[in-house]
Amino acid sequence: MKRQFMAALIVTIFSIPLFAQTERVKFPGMAQAGTITRDARGIAHVFALNERDLLFLQGFVHAQDRFFQMD
Repeated sequence: MKRQFMAALIVTIFSIPLFAQTERVKFPGMAQAGTITRDARGIAHVFALNERDLLFLQGFVHAQDRFFQMD
């Protein structure tokens, strides 16, 4: 019984979305705002109007997804 409860708890915790589904972001140093969209599986899709901003947002998404490794 205890194992089933723990398994259900773990599945519930990991199925909670950590980030917004669609997020419009603009950080200092970016030329224009970009959009980060996450699909139902949590996979990020990054949209920007120039390459520099796109690469910056890619790094931002990578840091969001790997924060637990830096912690």
